[in-house]
Amino acid sequence: MLDVLIKHGLIVDGTGNPGFFGAVGVQGDTIHVFRNDVSNSEAAQTIDASGKVVCPGFIDVHAHSGLMILAEPEHHPKVRQGITTELIGVDGNSYAPFPPHRDFLAFMELNSGLDGSPELPGTWSSVSEYLSMFDSKVAVNIAYIIGNAPLRISTVGWNERPADEAELSNMRAMLREGMEEGLSASLQVSITLLEATPTPMN
Repeated sequence: MLDVLIKHGLIVDGTGNPGFFGAVGVQGDTIHVFRNDVSNSEAAQTIDASGKVVCPGFIDVHAHSGLMILAEPEHHPKVRQGITTELIGVDGNSYAPFPPHRDFLAFMELNSGLDGSPELPGTWSSVSEYLSMFDSKVAVNIAYIIGNAPLRISTVGWNERPADEAELSNMRAMLREGMEEGLSASLQVSITLLEATPTPMN
């Protein structure tokens, strides 16, 4: 017997193929797609999706909810849109690694117009500690980018000057450590716009 049966919906499977009418069954961790008649199928819960689209969860590849989701783990604004995975830490605005906690708090305040100032469930300094705050505790899957902000602030501080070679080496070491903790990372460089001044690499 199926745990959940969703029937009468237009199934769009994300492959690029045309949608089709059918049914989707969930049994444990397995999803079944039916094109045939399911009137004799038994399920603990049946959902009539007439007039609706049934599809895989959406991936939000540009989210600024790296703090808010910890304060509101049910994450209703995204879940109600069908989003099941979020990429956080974009635009260089990521929240780990941040060894000096005072710098994290200052960056959080600086970034509050974008990410808010939510009450957080704990503290962290490393990438692994930060990601552990999400594990099995929030409503969506999380993918994380190590941005430039925590690397630079933790190394150069708030000084408006290029990083020297020793500081760049330290930033690379911090980035490497975060990646070794099982993460993907992105070096984000500003794009030169018309009549704009290019941003130095460091």
